[in-house]
Amino acid sequence: MKPNVFIVGYKGQLGTELRARLEKNDDYTTLFVDRDELDITNEKAVQDFFARNPVNYCINCAAYTDVEGAEKNEEAARVLNAAAVGILARACRQADAILFHVSTDFVFDGRTDTPYTEQDTPNPLSVYGQTKLEGEHKAFQHNPKTVVIRTAWLYSPYGKNFVKTMLRLGSERQSIDVVCDQVGSPTYAGDLADALVSMIKSCGKKSLEELEFVYGTYHVTNSGSTSWYEFSKTIMEYAGLRCCVQPIEAKHFPSVVKRPSFSVLNTSKIQRVFGIIPPDWRASLRQCIQKMI
Repeated sequence: MKPNVFIVGYKGQLGTELRARLEKNDDYTTLFVDRDELDITNEKAVQDFFARNPVNYCINCAAYTDVEGAEKNEEAARVLNAAAVGILARACRQADAILFHVSTDFVFDGRTDTPYTEQDTPNPLSVYGQTKLEGEHKAFQHNPKTVVIRTAWLYSPYGKNFVKTMLRLGSERQSIDVVCDQVGSPTYAGDLADALVSMIKSCGKKSLEELEFVYGTYHVTNSGSTSWYEFSKTIMEYAGLRCCVQPIEAKHFPSVVKRPSFSVLNTSKIQRVFGIIPPDWRASLRQCIQKMI
């Protein structure tokens, strides 16, 4: 019998990319739900769903991702980013399923200049980062068969993201100001989806003893790093837009959110354990933009 893969939040950036890869994959049967089909904050609804549908792998792409909105709606962010993760984790444990939970670079404070490893101590500066970290803890607390994937600066042709915003502004304006003193790793959601599918495939080939060494936290981003300013300049270049990008320090860009100034994630563990080598962010950005213009 084919393994069942359950995707939560399939209408978002990552979920859309995962659906494109898994829906036509003959190695798996797939289940896709979003908020209008299953309320993952309702434990009974989730338990009933798992009772009706056998699940071997659950990938949780659902999250409260409005970083600024989370500062004003802390309870709503905590319900979706933390409490709902615990509900999914308990359901996965009862089903003996592996939970893949997507987290974020915002769990770190950015007060370093060395890429963060999975062993570094998180210290989130924002409500979004704090609630996502709580979600990580609940995932492991309620299901030992959990893989947490921290990623960063996600973009794709779908949904709302920085690349799409820059493409729009670049076509509307002659110049824009972009923060130059925050550094991270832009990540194409298609590459992250490829990594997740590869991880599931690898898990299916491992013995129970081997899987015990697989559960845990992994950092998965595109390779390399850049600032928002340099990222924006590259977007304009690849899209053939003549919009002039001007650097501005974060302190001159008013925001209710404290963002990490350096949130580059070290991806050596995913390379070592799963043999996944993330593509360079520039190559992936060019590939994505070609699909969008």
